[in-house]
Amino acid sequence: MIEAENELSSMKYDAKESILYINIRLGCEMTKENLVKHYSDIRELTKGEHYYAVIDVSNYYSISDEAMRYAATKEALEKRAAAAYFNPCLANKISINFLKVRHRIEIPFSIFETRNDALEWIEKLKNKN
Repeated sequence: MIEAENELSSMKYDAKESILYINIRLGCEMTKENLVKHYSDIRELTKGEHYYAVIDVSNYYSISDEAMRYAATKEALEKRAAAAYFNPCLANKISINFLKVRHRIEIPFSIFETRNDALEWIEKLKNKN
């Protein structure tokens, strides 16, 4: 696995499985500027290949409206085949569902209670393709 870190997250990329594991940092403040850097780091880590994201959003974080809009753009998501978020915290689930509904994410996108549930969903999607 290849690893990388930035001010928003720690990441591990399993190139063989095309799965990017992202762990959002506790207390990070997401802005459009640092999300642009974050997605650039992802493109570098994944070498521009298509990938599936498994994202741990269990830590408290904040995201600006402008950052949320950017996170839903084709530029940010161009190589992401699907996103599986996991978190037992209701507040973070609401934020993720707001992103999904408000910005009409065009890739398969869901939130789960556990990492295992998220991975199962990703594996089912991969097997369909």
